[in-house]
Amino acid sequence: MTDQPGLFGRLMAFAGGEVSADTLEAYRRAGSTVYELIQDAESQRLNLKIQGLTPWTTPMGTQVQFLCVWNAFALQTLGDQFLEADYASNPATVGYVPSKIADQILVFYEQLETWLSCAYQARSNPAYALDFEVPAVLPPWSEIEPCPRSYVESMMAAARSLRIHAEIAMGGFESENLSPEQQPLWHQLRQILAKANGKIDYAERLSGAQISEALHERIE
Repeated sequence: MTDQPGLFGRLMAFAGGEVSADTLEAYRRAGSTVYELIQDAESQRLNLKIQGLTPWTTPMGTQVQFLCVWNAFALQTLGDQFLEADYASNPATVGYVPSKIADQILVFYEQLETWLSCAYQARSNPAYALDFEVPAVLPPWSEIEPCPRSYVESMMAAARSLRIHAEIAMGGFESENLSPEQQPLWHQLRQILAKANGKIDYAERLSGAQISEALHERIE
């Protein structure tokens, strides 16, 4: 549970145009179960690989479950990291968030419930099928000028977490059971992940304690 600021902290938050994070914290608690689900999905994926199954031969219901858990995990991770980064940047006003950053976090959290519901349905019903189009796109990014340092730091922290779990998920493709027809797609997926990793690494190397506004925007 987040410690609430004292009277001085609340006055600072009010003076800075910050809003209460109570609603965001409620969404955060509600979605926190996704961290257990992603661990469970990774264990399932390993067991399937041991059985000789690939992402192509895994039952469709399980494939849908993995997809929904991943999307929920990505949204929860982004929301949590944005919230934590703002708290860390201004400990005196923990429990309050600038209104535009609060709007960004809320956009992440509000889409989470749909994916959690679909994940639970897919886990319960092997024949479950999504009734909307995928792949899903991320919610739009809020335009905040000037962009606060915490905004970039939260994106970097989320990217690092997502990269770890993406690498684990890709491990399910590295199987001798892949057919010649499946190999090109596997290599293409590895290329996409390598491109994302390269961008993350480059942004991290650009980062530093003292950076110009132009460089800050480049990292963003």
